[in-house]
Amino acid sequence: MIRTILLMAAFGSLLVLPGCPSDTDGKFDGATDGVDGDDQGLPGPIIGDISPNRGPAAGGTVVEITGENFVDGIQAFFGSAEAAAVTFINPALITATTPAGDPGPVTVRVENPDGQSSQIAGGFTYLEGEAIPWCAVDRPASAAVFTGAASEPFYGIVELPGTTGGTGQGSGVTAQAGYGADGTSPDDSGWTWVDAAYSADVDGAEAGDLARDEYGASLTAAAAGDYDVAFRFSFDGGATWTVCDMNATDFPGYLSADAAQLLVTDAPAIAFCILQQPTALTVTAGEATEEILGRLRIVGYTDVTSGGVDFVTAQVGYGPDGSDPASSTAWDWNSTVFDADTGSEDQYGGVLEAPTTPGGYDYAYRFSIDGGAAWTVCDTDGSDNGYDAAAAGSMTVEEPAVVVDWCKTQWPQETWTGPGFPTDPFYGRVQRTGVTEGAGQGPGILAQLGWGARATHPDTWSAWVDAVYFADADYAGVDDADEYASQLTVPAAGDYSAAFRFSADGGLTWTPCDLGGTDDGFSADDTAYLRVVVTTLAIAWCNTQWPATLTVPLAGESDSVYGQVFSAGATSIPGRTMGIIAEVGYGPDGSDPASAAGWVWKRANYNVDVGSNDEFMGTLGGFSAAGAYDYAYRFTGDWGATWSCCDLNGSTDGYAPANAGSLTVE
Repeated sequence: MIRTILLMAAFGSLLVLPGCPSDTDGKFDGATDGVDGDDQGLPGPIIGDISPNRGPAAGGTVVEITGENFVDGIQAFFGSAEAAAVTFINPALITATTPAGDPGPVTVRVENPDGQSSQIAGGFTYLEGEAIPWCAVDRPASAAVFTGAASEPFYGIVELPGTTGGTGQGSGVTAQAGYGADGTSPDDSGWTWVDAAYSADVDGAEAGDLARDEYGASLTAAAAGDYDVAFRFSFDGGATWTVCDMNATDFPGYLSADAAQLLVTDAPAIAFCILQQPTALTVTAGEATEEILGRLRIVGYTDVTSGGVDFVTAQVGYGPDGSDPASSTAWDWNSTVFDADTGSEDQYGGVLEAPTTPGGYDYAYRFSIDGGAAWTVCDTDGSDNGYDAAAAGSMTVEEPAVVVDWCKTQWPQETWTGPGFPTDPFYGRVQRTGVTEGAGQGPGILAQLGWGARATHPDTWSAWVDAVYFADADYAGVDDADEYASQLTVPAAGDYSAAFRFSADGGLTWTPCDLGGTDDGFSADDTAYLRVVVTTLAIAWCNTQWPATLTVPLAGESDSVYGQVFSAGATSIPGRTMGIIAEVGYGPDGSDPASAAGWVWKRANYNVDVGSNDEFMGTLGGFSAAGAYDYAYRFTGDWGATWSCCDLNGSTDGYAPANAGSLTVE
């Protein structure tokens, strides 16, 4: 205050420093100046932004004006002319339709009903002449189509700063695609124009700027001929158009030589078609059929071109027995693909998914050359005499087979035996919902074990033996599957495959099972490997290893019984010795298993190497009566031609019943 008084005293008036303009309300508001009107305590309007900020001199551009303190009843002015229409949206947004104006920038001013106003100098620019500053036809350079059919879409691009930039369609732009006779001007009345739809944002001069909008439209010509294609854009509702060709370097010039091309030819005719094969088929309900073939002849196309004709649509379908596919809506159709050239005709192939309801159905082919607008239906004797339901393909749909849900050849993955000698037991598992869950054997399940040539499919095998239920097993849950067991006896030496198969319909339908299980189907390369070999090994020594005594319930099964065997030069090699078979058995108390009747033998499994010996283990069970029994091991190295019986002392001093294992069955 002291400084102000001193300045006034020195110069007689207030010194106003240059470069610091002040509004009448004492606030600086940047681009907004000239706030007028009486100060009634209400804040005046403030313009923030105008979009779009340019448009045609003819007017009609709808712009959004954002800012602050707008009041219902506000007016907008572009230069000295008032906007044709102003809509109050909220205190921060209004829209206004530009009046006509002279080309060049003008001041935009808004005024509230109380007289307070705000303006931006040069806030809107009227464009001279046509409003569109740049456009071009983008693609395709040419397209071919038949008369009366829609072409593939043509695309045009437009750029209008302040409108087409950014994400989404720029407001106020009208786009059309048109065609006219080759060499004519788009201004001619002979051109046909159709509205184009906004398609996408595209870049302008710089990557990622999204300065342009893309529009697309298909064209349909009624007469054959060669046509020029152009786009045109308007920013004044079609009052003024800007025409574009494919050469944007000389924009806004238009040259017929730079136009896109539409080549229109008369549609050909389907001369003949036929449902080729099969003429009858049988399929399970809900499953896919074998491949169905149909043929088509179009003179001038299928007889002179290699490969499929690109405008052909081919389908195979089925419907109610005796119905006409041309009029019945109950037919189901499936697309087919080109299969082969067959002389003057093209052959197509496809499959049908059979209906879920068993019964008899007709099936047929149909072809279209206009995208499905019209179809020619074909029966088994061809289309030249029309379609006859009596000549349709005949499809018989059967009830689905009752099959198991899952099965697997469980173990062993590889084993061996001698010609005519039983293998070690094989085990396989099966699961069927509602059948194999819980304790005990699931009813209605049949199991077989088979063998055949190595890496062949079980469907080709003829050697099968029944398997018996062995135990409950797990698949997806606990005890939801059943395990079966069986042995094979193969007469001749060689390499073979072995696998289980299961049936749930009394043997009508069998499901073969590989080592990986049927979750991923069946593979012949994933079957068990069975080697049938001719070998002879001498059993030098063996014993019943442990335990010396056993007590087992009549209906139960013993703990494991162990026995060992030695064969010079054989069992000293790590792992199980090929050619040695072990069995554990029980018989009358005090009897010699080599000569006495009544001994029951069961195959034992290899356990581990013990020094130079192979150790085996097995269990005893299946007793017919309680009482006292002897038990022992026996071994063969010549596929059962001779057996060596082994007591607890070993076989070097022969077999003595007094040294047998002692078994009590209670």
